[in-house]
Amino acid sequence: MFEKKEYIYAVYKEKSFTAVEEKLFVSQPCLSAAVKKTEQRIGYPLFERRSGEVVPTRLGYEYLAVVERMMALEASFAAQL
Repeated sequence: MFEKKEYIYAVYKEKSFTAVEEKLFVSQPCLSAAVKKTEQRIGYPLFERRSGEVVPTRLGYEYLAVVERMMALEASFAAQL
């Protein structure tokens, strides 16, 4: 469920699939598939795709809050190493 969390978090921060594709050097099909696979596993959409931007759904914000906590834990652990 969190395998591609970095991609999903980047979409949230950039508010755009295209910006993430360019920033992370990932293809559009790969990025879209990662988000779609996570949405299918959860059973709900993480983003609303509006003209010109991508906005998290209510559940998307909850998912992203968990991702932020995971990233903080990873950074804390890396600092301890």
